[in-house]
Amino acid sequence: MEFELPKRWQKHLQGLPESAMGSQHVDIVLNTGEVIENVTVYNGRFAQLSHALNSEQSIVNIVMNDQKK
Repeated sequence: MEFELPKRWQKHLQGLPESAMGSQHVDIVLNTGEVIENVTVYNGRFAQLSHALNSEQSIVNIVMNDQKK
């Protein structure tokens, strides 16, 4: 499922490096504590998710997948 990230997260991704041409591989952290791993985001705007998110408020952080410790 393709999900358009809210504008504030699009802006956040602009400051992160690309993983491949036109895409970023990220983990999305939700306010429930769930982490959706290995999400591909295209053009800093569209995330490929396995399930829908309810609102912008459910995302609390987006981190580059290769930066996890």
